[in-house]
Amino acid sequence: MHATDRARIAQRIAEITTELKELDEALVLGSLTDDVPQECQDVAPLPEEVEQKTRFCEHEVRRDTCKICHGSSVCVHGKIKYACRECGGSSFCIHGRRSNTCKLCGGGSVCPHGRQKTNCIECGGSNLCPHGRQKATCKQCGGKGLCEHNKRKAECKECGGSAICTHGKNKYRCKLCKAEKKA
Repeated sequence: MHATDRARIAQRIAEITTELKELDEALVLGSLTDDVPQECQDVAPLPEEVEQKTRFCEHEVRRDTCKICHGSSVCVHGKIKYACRECGGSSFCIHGRRSNTCKLCGGGSVCPHGRQKTNCIECGGSNLCPHGRQKATCKQCGGKGLCEHNKRKAECKECGGSAICTHGKNKYRCKLCKAEKKA
């Protein structure tokens, strides 16, 4: 099936869905009751809650992505198929990297300067402030990634940042934490 056929089918499905919704609304409002036989007038349309529950499993996750229910988009390794390296997921290029960020393949998120588009100063990246720094951590701009002590939220000891271990040190550099992890 060609892409144009798929697009045409998707468009027709959207049109039919819109027509059905209009008919349901008209039935609820009573404007079509003259044309509808009596036995069909007594049938109420499905409530939105019932319609939405069918898309989700008992774990309140989309059916196709639920790992517990073994959804159709989940591979044998328990990952989403397109994001599984072992299964050859479509998110990875021939170099084994994420295809959108691979410099060798010219991924869509890589600018002509070989950087992430959002972080490139020359390209005017969206993650950068007017001072040429990351928006979230720019002290002059009052970035949202900074706490009241003007430090990165994750690395602030006073605020109990997520990068601080129980020993009061950086979690990723703490020798005691690394020793506990090995044991």
